[in-house]
Parts: sequence; C-alpha cells; structure tokens
Amino acid sequence: PLSAPDGRGRALRDALERLGVNAAGGQGKEPDLIRVGHYAPGGWPELCLLAGSLYGAGRRCGLLLADGFFGAAWSRWSKEGAEER
Repeated sequence: PLSAPDGRGRALRDALERLGVNAAGGQGKEPDLIRVGHYAPGGWPELCLLAGSLYGAGRRCGLLLADGFFGAAWSRWSKEGAEER
C-alpha cells in the first residue's frame, strides 16, 4: 500500500486506471491509501510494469516518487517472496 499525500489518492487511482492499472482505495477508512495487487508468483516483469505505471501516475498527479520508495518496495517484495518459498 501507498499513502498519497495532500488528498491526492483519488487522482492517483484515476491516473493509474487510465494506464490500465486497477487500484483500490483504503475502503473508506483511509481515502488516500492506494492498494494494488500483484498475483503472479515471481512475476518480475509485471512488477516492473506496475512500478513504472505508479511512477507515471504519480508524476501526472504532481507527486515525485523518490528512489527510496522503489527501494522500499523492492525490499518488501523480496521479503514477502522469500516467505512464500
């Protein structure tokens, strides 16, 4: 999950949708939370496309996702993948 700052969660979800990525919100509890599911085990190419789409959608909404965001995403993806193996 990603929390979009400054109330831009809806705009970010809309931008992702225009790129063909369906993102869910925070189920009303956290309207600026962005959740995207990735269900292919070991699907590194799909994860790269998803990360690129998220970066592009963020730029369209005026958000700049820093390198630290992608580093944290990689660490979490690697940890969760290791737990599943």
